[in-house]
Amino acid sequence: MLGLGIVLSGACMAGLVMYAQYPGCDPYTAGWVNATDQLVPYLVMDILGDFPGLPGLFVAAMFSGALSTVSSGLNSLAAVVAEDVVKPFFNPSETKYTWITKGLALAYGVLSILMAYVAAAMGDVLSAALTIFGMIGGPLLGLFTLAMFFPWCNSTGAAIGLLAGLGSLSGLVSVLL
Repeated sequence: MLGLGIVLSGACMAGLVMYAQYPGCDPYTAGWVNATDQLVPYLVMDILGDFPGLPGLFVAAMFSGALSTVSSGLNSLAAVVAEDVVKPFFNPSETKYTWITKGLALAYGVLSILMAYVAAAMGDVLSAALTIFGMIGGPLLGLFTLAMFFPWCNSTGAAIGLLAGLGSLSGLVSVLL
């Protein structure tokens, strides 16, 4: 919670600095940027553009934070799948297990890149992410609630319930569209 509070406070401060830097006008509605995702980089270039190297340092810090988060997430996904799916069913040797884990991390990386292209085609990334999470959030909440309050349920029933919830939502979405 402390880390989240620091991150949210930093985001609010960036918004306040932007509000103070551009009084009476909005760079997005004025046409200075093409998307709302470009507001913070525009602010950084506007304030720090005269200082050589500082905008590049800002971009490097953004990429460093993003890449460290992505790499740890990909490695975690690969480790979970290898430990929970590969190891119990296939029982590979340590060398094979290492190669399988690296291959899974690579596959998740390629999948992430493909999903980035899909997200770019969808338009606003935040609204697309909220829409997708809104569709799968209900069945996932049901799955976790089932696991917390009904310890006698089995994995087959939980998986069937999750798939039924997701299937009914996709049918509902197709009817609404």
